[in-house]
Amino acid sequence: MKNGKEVYRDYSINFKDQKELFNKIFTLDEYKNIVFPLLSTTQEDISYMRWTNASGTKSQWLTKDETYYSQIFTTYQEELRSLTIDDLETSLPVCAFYVPLDQKTFKTYSEFENTYYVFSSFKKTLALLEKSGFPIDKIPEQESIIKITVSRENYSDNSYNASFENEKEIQQILPFLHIDVDTYGNYLFFTRENLTITITYKDTDGTIVTSPNIYVFAKGLLPDFIKENLPEYK
Repeated sequence: MKNGKEVYRDYSINFKDQKELFNKIFTLDEYKNIVFPLLSTTQEDISYMRWTNASGTKSQWLTKDETYYSQIFTTYQEELRSLTIDDLETSLPVCAFYVPLDQKTFKTYSEFENTYYVFSSFKKTLALLEKSGFPIDKIPEQESIIKITVSRENYSDNSYNASFENEKEIQQILPFLHIDVDTYGNYLFFTRENLTITITYKDTDGTIVTSPNIYVFAKGLLPDFIKENLPEYK
């Protein structure tokens, strides 16, 4: 302002109406370098990467002297730079990693770290992570699934709870499921249904496992037999 004071204002823009404009901005290297500082950082400046899976059950530290560190770093940069608005509309991050906020100082607390997400479209990065031994959360194979439970209990007048054990129903549900590293997160382009989804399945060693709440449905994309029981679809 004229008096030297800085004022910040937030404005809402209809994404659907301005998608073409968003696309043009998002493809600019200058924009991505600001939004994702890791793109303009060399791996020599990063002392570690701390990885976590969607369920939060596993974490893994990678430092510069470890196998796959260099490959994962450069491959992630490549796929992050290629990330498009369409990717953000149709995919979610399935795992995340943290790097030091002060990139030349080794820090171990989350408040000193920047978070970066690996989207389901980052096939090369995910393949390298699996090679390094990092456990990526996946949707169980259909043959191993015993039941899928879908519920919403946030509001007494809008509750929903159902379990699906029929093979055909399970088959219909699976294509609509996404894994999300942060099921309560807010993403600019991907909107989710306000539902809790858990999967009960038989693990490879025969034990019965009930998954944590790491699965989501994209907003408006549900099998018809689930829609029938949700008030907003009636």
